Amino acid sequence: MKLNSIVIVILLPVLTGINFAVPAQNLRKLYPFPKGDKYGLVDSKRRLVADYIYDYISPFRDGVAVVGREQKYGLVNCQGREIVPARFDSLFYGSDGLYAARSNDSINVIDTLGKVKLNAWYRRIEYGGSGFFLLYKPVKKGMEYIRNTIRHYQLESRIGLDRDSVLFGDFIYGYYSERNPALNGLWFSGGEKFVNGKAKVAISKHTFYADTLGLITPRNPDRCDFCLMNIFIPDKYPSFVGGTEAFDKYMKENLKYPHDAEVKFHNAMVKVRMVIDATGQVVDTQVLKSLTPDFDSAVIGALIKMPKWNPAMYNGSPVCWYYNYTSFFDIVGL
Repeated sequence: MKLNSIVIVILLPVLTGINFAVPAQNLRKLYPFPKGDKYGLVDSKRRLVADYIYDYISPFRDGVAVVGREQKYGLVNCQGREIVPARFDSLFYGSDGLYAARSNDSINVIDTLGKVKLNAWYRRIEYGGSGFFLLYKPVKKGMEYIRNTIRHYQLESRIGLDRDSVLFGDFIYGYYSERNPALNGLWFSGGEKFVNGKAKVAISKHTFYADTLGLITPRNPDRCDFCLMNIFIPDKYPSFVGGTEAFDKYMKENLKYPHDAEVKFHNAMVKVRMVIDATGQVVDTQVLKSLTPDFDSAVIGALIKMPKWNPAMYNGSPVCWYYNYTSFFDIVGL
């Protein structure tokens, strides 16, 4: 007797690249519940999920709550599991799932796994609004002071300030955000919280406003030689689509000389700084070296009408940056 073999093939899906995170609307709801002078966590049916061992439990935020016992603080998740052990002297929520954690008179920013997000501990951290932490760090003599001084000098030079100011007091200030990393770092001799998307900052003796993209503007733009600047250095600078040859061709075709100007020039120039936003659009210009009002206007007119550029890039995202352009004129007569 001949037996026919039967092969059954079971196709199983290959689970790759799938996000198994629980949607926010499906997060299990837990509630602090007292027993004596301690708190535990219960679900909506008052079933005990976490034992009565805590002195403090905060409301849950995005499935995570701050808990405290014996004057130390950590984090628990919506399953009642302690995901960050209670080891910090204080712990408070900032934004985007990040917390400021104090330990031994120093503070750093941690995530919900307890991973430290900054490479140094700080004397003070506050929530600075708009998704940013406001950082304070004491200024000490030595190599760190020298590094801060060099960075401050570089910043002053890029903004157009003279190096005749007092650099630092007792603290140097900065900001931190994972969502908008352009402003991250210790940059300022003074800093305040964000209000309506802007924070007042000090660079030496001068007051500026910083926005969430790292763009800084003076308090009084009419009295500043350079009215727009990013605080960071991009990974990739803006470029004209098609390269330098395409840029030169565009300017040759679109730069209209003021033929009614009765002037003679030899190796003269107009130097203009143009601001290119994150979409690649030229949104602002400033004359750095003037020739005459007519020639300045001719150069600016051609630059403003340019097609979109390839924007500057920072941490994989397009950002606002500037480009300096110099137009040379060698004219015997018009």
